[in-house]
Amino acid sequence: MSTPVLEREARPLLEAEILYEDFVTGLRAHLLLDQVRHWLELSGELRESLWRFDLLAEQEWRRASVEEAVRADLVFVAAHGNGPLPATVKQWAREWLLRPVNEYAAVIVSLDGRLREQEDAISFLAELRSLLGQTVFDFLPCFWDPPLVNTLACRHQAKAGQRIKKRRSKVKPAHQERNAPFAYPQSALKTVPVRIEFAHPTATTVGIAGSFNDWHPGATEMICLGNGHWIKELVLPLGTYEYLLVVDGRWLPDPRAQATVPNPFGGCNCVLVVAEPEAQLPDMPKPYVGRLPCTIHDQKGSGNSAPSW
Repeated sequence: MSTPVLEREARPLLEAEILYEDFVTGLRAHLLLDQVRHWLELSGELRESLWRFDLLAEQEWRRASVEEAVRADLVFVAAHGNGPLPATVKQWAREWLLRPVNEYAAVIVSLDGRLREQEDAISFLAELRSLLGQTVFDFLPCFWDPPLVNTLACRHQAKAGQRIKKRRSKVKPAHQERNAPFAYPQSALKTVPVRIEFAHPTATTVGIAGSFNDWHPGATEMICLGNGHWIKELVLPLGTYEYLLVVDGRWLPDPRAQATVPNPFGGCNCVLVVAEPEAQLPDMPKPYVGRLPCTIHDQKGSGNSAPSW
């Protein structure tokens, strides 16, 4: 019989389960899972399942979620962290611990980055950690607010608000279309060209992985101009993005980055701010030095040419 280690190494499939509070937290956990795969160089097939907290209140759905968590390598609990641990998640955890779980599994708790020092978030983590007890798997808290999540969250909330407003309106104007498409703000639709340059004398491949391409370095490969000079022209919507350079498989910060922020893995991501270019004033005509012709109106409706002044 093969040992558990050999069985684990022979598995080509990565299984992950995400328990999430709402759209924003679920999207954040999905992006975090994608980044974890890239950082750990896990390129095999992925099986991902997502369960919203309120679904766990139903016994049948909770049982199905527990069955998937038993086989999972990574279990994400994604919430804002501004309130207590939901009762549905507590019951799910108790039932999960009654089953023989994957001894290599890790629990990653994803909370809002802005709540890192808040008592509610700290209490949320402490309560979940105490509930899980001294288990064999890792418990990894993560405070992270990727810019892409913030942008999409604003759009999602605006769209949801528009749907609610339509439901509440009893009388609809005749000129308003019934299924009018949601119009994003012009600032979200406007794009700006951006150039990223990098110099490395021995690099053979250089890619850019960031929040604008879901952290896929192969989707944005830089072009070598010779003598170790690499360049890439991007066209991005207005906003703030995080990114890293992937040089021959190594994830490195950009030496020319505008700024850096901590990432969930103990390193730093580069920050790219895409803003509207400053308006340039048109070139003013140079003053004419010389004699200019003029017309003098000395009577109503008449104009007499006069010599230049």
